Amino acid sequence: MATTGGVPEPETMVIGPFPGFWGAFVPSWRALGLAFAPTALIAVVDGLGLLDRAFPAPGGSGVPPWKGPAYLSSLLPIAGLLVWMARTVSWGSGTWRIEAAGVGHTPPKGEPIFLGWEDVEQVRLRGPAIVLRGRGGRIAIPAMIEHPRRRELHARVEARLAPHFDLAPRPRFRLPRSFGDALRMLARALAGATLVLAGFFVLSLMQDFGAPRGGWIGRTVVMTWILAGLAIIPAASRESDAAWISRRPEPPRPPIG
Repeated sequence: MATTGGVPEPETMVIGPFPGFWGAFVPSWRALGLAFAPTALIAVVDGLGLLDRAFPAPGGSGVPPWKGPAYLSSLLPIAGLLVWMARTVSWGSGTWRIEAAGVGHTPPKGEPIFLGWEDVEQVRLRGPAIVLRGRGGRIAIPAMIEHPRRRELHARVEARLAPHFDLAPRPRFRLPRSFGDALRMLARALAGATLVLAGFFVLSLMQDFGAPRGGWIGRTVVMTWILAGLAIIPAASRESDAAWISRRPEPPRPPIG
């Protein structure tokens, strides 16, 4: 039996029942980028007016005929992602059991899930939940509970995983290691500030100094922010991947005989 300060702990810690939405599929940043990429591409083509001359609006005014089908088609991946998330989510009270053999989760709908400690391949300790991934599936244990029980939860999970995982705290913000790293970070910050200025101020100033007026202003602003969002996705994906801690590789076994 585990002990804390010399006092024996019960073998099982029960979290919940907590009401809420459980079991939802959470898309990665890469999946979000792929889902929104067609819409971003259509917005870029629309903003640059690449197809307006080839497929002009009837009578020379109004909306060109290609825009409606193009935008609607580009929304299909987003709709599919939302449908998939809706199919995996369930509302009700969920319960979690942290045991000596592993972690169990009883969702409000479907079969209970159990993940043994020896089957855990990756763990994420940061954020509102402790997430375990392994051969038995994926379990997210809510950590937004009262402070004493949250400390006990982290202590139990870390004690079971410490022999096979490097659970040392990792800095969330990496300081530049060289002058070149500092310059690159500064360049990225300046590029982001430039996009903001381009979206809100520069285009209006261009019109004030005689640039032609028209709907391209709004389209260019939207296109600028879409491109900025797509540029952030790789960095956010790397940050999300860095939060996962993988099991140490097992040492090679000596040959038999």
